[in-house]
Amino acid sequence: AAALGAKRYLEIGVARGNTFFAIDIANKVAVDPKFRFEWRGRVTDRIKFHETTSDQFFLAAPPGPKFDIIFLDGLHTFEQTFRDFCNALAVAHDKTVFLIDDTVPSPTRDLRSAGVPSATIRPPAMTAMRSQSSSASNM
Repeated sequence: AAALGAKRYLEIGVARGNTFFAIDIANKVAVDPKFRFEWRGRVTDRIKFHETTSDQFFLAAPPGPKFDIIFLDGLHTFEQTFRDFCNALAVAHDKTVFLIDDTVPSPTRDLRSAGVPSATIRPPAMTAMRSQSSSASNM
């Protein structure tokens, strides 16, 4: 944070606060529907906690200075992470650094909703393994 000259940090999906508390920055905002630590005694004029969903947080986000660093570590689904990213643009500036933790895409659900029969859907790794094993057995 210091190397970037960052002064404001937003973290979506804080859980136990391991990352949140390790970040050394002047102003921090934590958002999580259910913090897994006692947060009430840690609120200061520079450290804020919002025990709510990210969707609710962004709906109610007060106008103010934009965040310099935004860490998205919420539900880990592509859909929710994408929604958090889009919503976070409203509290970001042109030089905001976004950090996004792992997401779990749902290609199977996407293919099914596109009308592809379930019997033809295989995870890519399984398809590749099957191709390799059939090539080896044909030698």
